[in-house]
Amino acid sequence: MEALKRGNLIEAMKVIRDAKGVGLVEAKGIMEEVVRKLPADPRFAHHHATLTSAHASLGLAPGEVARGDGTNKWLVLFAIAGAAILLGLYA
Repeated sequence: MEALKRGNLIEAMKVIRDAKGVGLVEAKGIMEEVVRKLPADPRFAHHHATLTSAHASLGLAPGEVARGDGTNKWLVLFAIAGAAILLGLYA
């Protein structure tokens, strides 16, 4: 319980596994059950985990990285062309 109160879930699972002699999945289930029964911390009452983030509004899956729309490739092309012109002038 002390590990859970500190928010150390990994340590809590280790303690449960050692005390009960169960596997990882069973220990996780026991820990989740205990967490569900604990009273909610009022300090975090206004926090809500939602998937309506910027990623979701862009149609991206969790963990997916947004890619550019391709407009920067022209900037790179002009920079390379400009460098080639300058090198040609001073060579």
